[in-house]
This record gives sequence, C-alpha cells and structure tokens, in this order.
Amino acid sequence: MSTLYRKYRPKLWSEVVGQNHIKLTLQREIETGRLAHAFLFSGSRGIGKTTLARLVAKAVNCVKRAPDTSEPCGECDSCREITEGHSIDVLEIDAASHTGVDNVRENIIDSARFLPTKSKFKVFIIDEVHMLSIGAFNALLKTLEEPPAYVIFVLATTELHKLPETIISRCQRFDFKKVNIEDIVKRLQTIADEEKIKIDKKVLEQIAYRSEGGLRDAEGLLGQIFSMGVKEITEKEAGLVLPRSDFSAVAKILEFITQKNLKESLIFLNNLVEEGVDLIKLTEDIIELSRLILLTKLSNELGKLSFVVDGKLLKETMKFAKDFSVSQLMKIIETFLEQKRHLRASHVPQLPLEMALVMLIPETATNESTNTVLCHSSENWNPASETTSPSICHSEPNAKRKGEESFPRISQIEKNVSASAPTTPTNTLSPLSFDKIMKTWEHFLKKVQEYNHSLPLILRMSEPVGVRGRVVQICVKYAFHQDKLSEPKMRSLAEKAMTEVLGETAFIEVILGDDKAPMIVQIATEPVAQSTDALVNDLAEAFGGQVV
Repeated sequence: MSTLYRKYRPKLWSEVVGQNHIKLTLQREIETGRLAHAFLFSGSRGIGKTTLARLVAKAVNCVKRAPDTSEPCGECDSCREITEGHSIDVLEIDAASHTGVDNVRENIIDSARFLPTKSKFKVFIIDEVHMLSIGAFNALLKTLEEPPAYVIFVLATTELHKLPETIISRCQRFDFKKVNIEDIVKRLQTIADEEKIKIDKKVLEQIAYRSEGGLRDAEGLLGQIFSMGVKEITEKEAGLVLPRSDFSAVAKILEFITQKNLKESLIFLNNLVEEGVDLIKLTEDIIELSRLILLTKLSNELGKLSFVVDGKLLKETMKFAKDFSVSQLMKIIETFLEQKRHLRASHVPQLPLEMALVMLIPETATNESTNTVLCHSSENWNPASETTSPSICHSEPNAKRKGEESFPRISQIEKNVSASAPTTPTNTLSPLSFDKIMKTWEHFLKKVQEYNHSLPLILRMSEPVGVRGRVVQICVKYAFHQDKLSEPKMRSLAEKAMTEVLGETAFIEVILGDDKAPMIVQIATEPVAQSTDALVNDLAEAFGGQVV
C-alpha cells in the first residue's frame, strides 16, 4: 500500500499546491519552447522540488501535448513511464549515495553523450545535489555549462549554501517557498474526501501547523491518522497520533504569567505532564504564540507571519497584547528558547519549564511580614549590629558569567569571600556551625517550602560550602540561580527559614561555582594575628589559619 504523499503526488501542473511563481515561469518556458538547459530548485524538504522536476520532464517529452500548452497528457507511454519511475530517458540520481567523481562520470557525463532512446529530451534529475564532492562538481561543470541540445538538468537541494558559485551561476535558479496553512488544509481535505473519511477541520489545522509548511510532512501525518482505520476522525482520535499540545493550554500559561500566579502555573504545568503533553511541542507552541503576540503588538500586518490559523484563538490571544510589553515578550521567548535546550537532558522532564516560569513570574511574598525579615548587604553588614534595624538587601553582582569557569576552587571561594565579606570583630557572637547547617539542610528546604513554592527548586540544585561568622555560603551552578537567590525577597525568605531552623540568626551569601570541583570549606572566622613575615601571614590567611 503506497503512502498518501506518493499516491496523491501531483501528476499535472494544475494539481500542484503553492509555488505559483515557479509554476507560471516553467509553464511559459515550455509553451514557448525557450527552455533553459539547467534548472536549480532550492528550498526546504517536502515542498515540491522533485515533483516539479518530474513535471518538467513529462511536459517536454509528452507526445500528445498540444502546441502552445504546458500540461502533459498523462496517458502516453512517456508520461506513464515517468510517473511510474522507469523511463530510460529520465534519470533520477540521488547525490547523497553517488558523491564521487566516478559516479558523476559514469551516470551523467558518459550518459549525456548518447541521444535519448525514445523521448525528445534526456532529463537528469539530481536530488540533494549539495552532497556531491568538490571533485564531482568540477567534473560536472563543463557538461552542465554546455550540454547537448537534447539534455536538460534539474538540480534539487535543501542546502543551497553548500553549492559552489560556479554551479549556481550555470543554472536557472528557483527558490521554493513553504506552503501556507490554508493551502495545506485544502489539500488535506481533498485527500480525505477522496479516501471517503470524515475528519474534523481542527485536526487538519493542527496537522498543517505541525508540518511547518511542508506538504509532504502534512500528508505523512494524515496517513498515520488514517491508518487507525476510523471513518470519522475527531480531535480525540487524532490525539492518539499527534503530539498532545494545543494553544488553549499555551494561552492559559501566558495568562498565569500576566497574573503573576506562579503557584497555579506550576500546578497547571504538572497536570499537563500527567495528561501526556509533549513538552517539547508545548515549549515550541509557547514560543510561537509569544512570537505572534509580539509581532501583532509591533504591527497588525506582522501578525499574519505566524503559523497560527485559528481565528477565534487569535482574537483571544490578542487580549494578552495589552498585558505584555515588548521587552517582556522578548524575555519570555528568550527564556523558553534557552530552557528548550535542557528538556531532553533533564532527569525531571518538566523541570526546565518550571524553572522558566520561576524566572518569568516574580514571586509575591506569602505575608507582609517578609518585607521586614532580616537580610544583609555584603558591603555594610556588621554582625555586631544584629540587634539594630537591618539594612536592605542588594543583589550582588555575578561573580562569573556564561562562558567562564563556574565553580571556583578553594582559593577562589576564599578570595571572593574575603573581598566581599566584612572583617569579623573580636567581640562578635559565636560563628555558626557548618556541621549543624549540613545536618539541618533538608529541614531547611522543607521550611522554605512553607514560604515559597519556587525557591526550593533552586536550593535543591545548590549546596552549602562554608560559613563566615553568621553568613552561610551557598554555592550554585548557574548564573541565573545566583541572580534569583540574590533578589531581596528571595534571600530574605531563605534567611528567615535558615534562622528558624538553626534557632539563631543566620544570613546567606550566594557564590557561583562549578560542579567539576565541589569543595566544602569551613572558613575560619577568628582574626589572623599580625605577623612580621608578610608572606607567611598571607599564606595563613589563604588557608584559613592563624600565624602562631
């Protein structure tokens, strides 16, 4: 049984979907007899390059084609042989499996020397021509530039940039465009009618959207749905084949972002996961819908560039336009594009999307008292003044950024700490116990959960690495985790939970690190005695000791 895209491959010019700018030019050349000797068809997969190449071959060799017309009869021996793929005068060559000089010489150059056996023209259709080697291209050049009058070349490629300029310059070039959604839906509906299968239009629209402008992909998806053997197909049946993700769910997620409702957004996301939603497709849909809103916000005309076709959904989506600024939409798109890269590698499938929501939705404090929770600034905090009014938290600048080493070794950690933390006076309170912090870490994470649902997600990917006085140093792997934990609200919530768990005042300092060399260090808090030997004194400080 042949697949749908082979069964319904266009056999006449009138059956070709889209590519009108190419069809009209080729038809006029055939009608006037002013054919180029070489054509170059470029474009993405499944949009009709090989189909039009075969139509060119059929039209120029059809013995029953009326003068001044371009439509092949489809009935003569030449048309039938080309349709069935066994015409000896139309050679289809897969360049991916015939890349060498010898293949080009034997299959093309030597064959072009002989007249066609039965037809008027000998047509060479070279698919994926960019796969030929440099030597093969050089061997083909002369024949391609000055072929015999009875030879026509049709080169097809999905990667035009890989072709030498010398090859491109010798061909008449045609750039194929993706088929628009409406044309794909009409084509799929025609096939469904031919197969006598009733199918919901929304299913056809979903197929058209997922094909991303490739008609062959759309027909392939339709064939998978038809293979279920159901004569009436609704969205429910199609959901067994199509990846489960729809724009109504995406719109709901965007609504949660506008409402700044992190808790409900995380619950909704996890419910989608339990229902079997394809997370990669969901992420792509979020990006696409955000792009649509962004384009529409910039100009109503630009909104037509999106693949989304549901008019009702478009109207509902446009309601979000007033709730987002251009910068917010750009941040949403950038965040989900970044997190999409981590989806396949994450041991918790939905974790990258949860992190995206945490980064996009500013967490509101659970009660007003969190605004007065103790916090410190690395520049002016002094443990001796713990009983006085606390200073306001300030986000610390990132120690390192993307592309740099992210986990400092012991000396790097101490250098960062000594540069930012204040000197501890001799009359301060006793320092925190690092062992106690490690033993109560899980209890601390549970306590944080009571105040904030998103903060434990970040803290579980970090670890305490040391203490300095009453400052607990927490090492994180990623810069955006450091940014989030350094926010005043987030850090004050964590410090509140840490203080309650330890039963004594505690503060938090966030350090960017690298899991390739994790080190746990309890940094000495006692002042280093003065030494007459500056070198010995520096070494003692570097290793957290004292000079006796």
